[in-house]
Amino acid sequence: MNSFKISNKLFCTFTPIKLDSDPKKILLKLRNLFPELKIQLLNSDSIINQDHLIWAVKQTYEAQNRKILLAKKFEIDLLLRLSITSQINEAIKLIGALSSEQNLIVLSLGNKNQLNRFNLWIENNFKILPLIHYGNKKEILKKLNINYSISNFSKKDLPLLLLSHSALIFTDKTSK
Repeated sequence: MNSFKISNKLFCTFTPIKLDSDPKKILLKLRNLFPELKIQLLNSDSIINQDHLIWAVKQTYEAQNRKILLAKKFEIDLLLRLSITSQINEAIKLIGALSSEQNLIVLSLGNKNQLNRFNLWIENNFKILPLIHYGNKKEILKKLNINYSISNFSKKDLPLLLLSHSALIFTDKTSK
């Protein structure tokens, strides 16, 4: 499990897990068991690295504070930002957890006590994987229809570039 501070009282954790059943049903169960948290299951093959995920969470958090989320829910807005699209169905196809065969991350946001309780429950009920399997940057850019020459960017710079691209697209949509 990885944990990061988002604000003074808000923390984010993400944990690689292996599921043995339908991710949609599991996500609904998690959200019902822990309604005080924001929870999302993500396909880690569509995420470049840890920074990509952290910066997307921070960008979504800032959009929520400014009341400019593109979706009604934080979790959906996060999918939109990671997938660089304004179409929810497309975002789910690109970043969402569609199959238990995928490399999955369970992402959660809340205060430390809530997250500790949640993560203990996750550890007791799912197989936790030792490492997060992040995707291949060339394949991710292809899926996102981004035509940047990646030879000019390091793996460290690429997440910021993608989220900057996302911010520009969403700024244009929210200003209309």
